[in-house]
Amino acid sequence: MKFPHAYKGVKLLFSAQMMLLCTTIIMAISAVVAALTANGSASETALAIAGLVALIAALLTFIAGIISLVGYGKAAKDDKHFGIALALILFGVLASLVSGVLKFLAIKPEIIADILNAVYNLFSELAIIFAILGLCSLSEKVGDENNIRYGKSICGVIIAILVIDIVVSVLPIFLNGITATIAVILAVADGVLSFAAYIMYLVYLKKVANMLKK
Repeated sequence: MKFPHAYKGVKLLFSAQMMLLCTTIIMAISAVVAALTANGSASETALAIAGLVALIAALLTFIAGIISLVGYGKAAKDDKHFGIALALILFGVLASLVSGVLKFLAIKPEIIADILNAVYNLFSELAIIFAILGLCSLSEKVGDENNIRYGKSICGVIIAILVIDIVVSVLPIFLNGITATIAVILAVADGVLSFAAYIMYLVYLKKVANMLKK
């Protein structure tokens, strides 16, 4: 095994992404239950279940975040791209925390908090891009032609999807008069694009982890 640190790191990143996938499914179930409750057709038991599901999802998200940080740190020992991804995530979290504080204290103008939140989203997307570059780099170092071709083919696609995702996320900040219909359309588009990029990234993580295991 030429890159033991990268292998352990990529495995952790894959595990974290699988946990986030489970979280997404759990949150979807929670949203359905919450919608039923809002319509008055659900019991107090259903409301309690929805709360429990949301709590479990939050816990899984937190654990997945910690695992991701550890994974990036380990993989960074064998490839610098993962170190850059880790730095982007940490700066993004800081921006998100500042944004949350500004909103909690109702500090104006509100657009500052919105911009900081957009910075968090941007840095999160950039972190994924650098992680993909790291996976491509590892494939080249190992000399796995299949993974090299796969990485190059999806890298451009994922970057394009993430750029569109960023635009969709930032657009509402500058369109204060955005209608509810447009807001829903943007939210759905953002979710679909993010999920597509996520699945492609997840597949590549698994392929590279299998490659590094040899």
